[in-house]
Amino acid sequence: MNGIESLIQRIKKTDLVSETEVRTQVAVPLLELLGYPSANRAEEFPIRGLDGRSSLQAPLRAKLADIVLFNSTQHSGHRDPESGGWVADHALVVVELKKPGESLDNAQGQAQFYAHWAKVPFYIMTNGEEIVVYRMQSFFDDVREIRCALNELPREWGRISRVLSFEAVKRYSVENEIKTQDLPAAGYADYLRAAYSELSTELEHSMDRTVSEETATGPLAFPIGLSGSVGGQRLSSAPYSRLLDLGSSVMVTAALGGGKTHLIKMLARDLIRATEQDPKAPIPVVLRARMWRRDFGSIAEGIKKEIDDFVPGPAGGAIQEDLEAGRFVVLVDGLDEARHQADLLYTELLRIVRRTRTRIIATCRKQDYKQELRERFDECSIDPLTGLGGARRIQGTQPAAFC
Repeated sequence: MNGIESLIQRIKKTDLVSETEVRTQVAVPLLELLGYPSANRAEEFPIRGLDGRSSLQAPLRAKLADIVLFNSTQHSGHRDPESGGWVADHALVVVELKKPGESLDNAQGQAQFYAHWAKVPFYIMTNGEEIVVYRMQSFFDDVREIRCALNELPREWGRISRVLSFEAVKRYSVENEIKTQDLPAAGYADYLRAAYSELSTELEHSMDRTVSEETATGPLAFPIGLSGSVGGQRLSSAPYSRLLDLGSSVMVTAALGGGKTHLIKMLARDLIRATEQDPKAPIPVVLRARMWRRDFGSIAEGIKKEIDDFVPGPAGGAIQEDLEAGRFVVLVDGLDEARHQADLLYTELLRIVRRTRTRIIATCRKQDYKQELRERFDECSIDPLTGLGGARRIQGTQPAAFC
């Protein structure tokens, strides 16, 4: 009988009733079998987040993680508020413990908090009856790697060891750290994570609101088709994703309710996905033209304020440098809604395209666009959603219309 089988047999003979017993009889022995030295294990370790609502990013009150595993034995000297950087550099795994009978689904939020601020690649939850393992991701939903009852661990042990052993997680952490250091978007990671989550929620809500109430089939995944000339290529009912493949700045026009805002949000979300895969992918920022001269008076100022809405971002000078270097794709929604000095907004957009490497994709109602940007912008239009390339009808309902 191997080590994991012996452990499970021993647990079966134990009447676990408390979180402390789950710690001593289940979690600690499992971690030892996975190769984690006891000297690298910290219990009741303080994790401190930051209050993103404050421009000073004030530390939140410390919360004690049940177990944090490190690649160093020096963790006892880094429990103070000034050691957040050290913890992020050396933490490997967070373990959240619950007493038998408590739901692990309800425990995930707490485990995610610890994992996010400790910057660990994995977190584990167990209540002595089952075990769940998640792998953290930069912008997307965490990936559940393992969920099984404790008595199923011997059958799953090969896969668990490959993912969670001390050596495997150290190796994964090093590879992930190298990727993060090489990623130009790393300085904007918190913004990108928050923006991706908000965009996903908004897109899902807009689909549900406009379609799900009308039909029992659920949200409609409709294709947005584009026609026009972009990057020297003629488009005819082309998928919206073609805008991501072409390098020019573009004006996209559509009729009222033709899908402009929905298009901007889908482009932004796809561009965030690209930063996860391509270290050189530009960072998308959505600006609403109706806020021109009300909230921002330059593209750089608009980018800074948009980033600050999520997480306090870099200083204005750094934003300007990144804008000139082409680290952004600026998505300007609804030029027809700019009510104050709209001519200056057009001038600013042309200036950015002429003098920087930043690409701009803007939208406007077709009847309100007088080709003010034709000097530097290609132009295409969203195909009518009622046309052959637009939304399909379901159960006799009218095609969805989006702002």
